[in-house]
Amino acid sequence: CNNEIKPIKITANIMGERYELEYCLDEGFDEKNYTITRKGDSLLVQFTAAANPVALYKLIIDIDAKPAYSSITFGDRTIAVTTAGK
Repeated sequence: CNNEIKPIKITANIMGERYELEYCLDEGFDEKNYTITRKGDSLLVQFTAAANPVALYKLIIDIDAKPAYSSITFGDRTIAVTTAGK
């Protein structure tokens, strides 16, 4: 794993937005190993630091945040969001 994030698929749904991405994390990663926080009009998705990332995970994260947000950051990659809050 080299933590190279492939293109992120974004789909609007009844739960807000669904983000699908691949990310290298520690083996045994689960929902306790990440946090989503708001900073201004952005959301930060932070993963527990992996000492030796060894497993490539396909992550699917549904986010419905109010008020609307204009960008979301996964690790160190920030993307603009144009469908948030609709």
